[in-house]
Amino acid sequence: GERSFLQHLAIEMERANENPPWYKRYLPDVDLDQVLAYETSKLVRVLDRRLGLTYYAVQAITIAYIVVIVFIIKKQYLDFEKS
Repeated sequence: GERSFLQHLAIEMERANENPPWYKRYLPDVDLDQVLAYETSKLVRVLDRRLGLTYYAVQAITIAYIVVIVFIIKKQYLDFEKS
């Protein structure tokens, strides 16, 4: 009859143990899954119009301040310090 998924998986795992990857000959105690593991940030989409409006308003005000006050009016990007 047909093998179940678990039986098939057990056979494949036995084969993998019989034929280890090439690096296991030279580095038997190294687990590449641990060595090459990395962390990521979890992204969350917040569905709240008041919070979104606040978020984008703060960004817009900050950018407008930098462009208008710092660059156009005060021209502080031209300032330099004497050393």
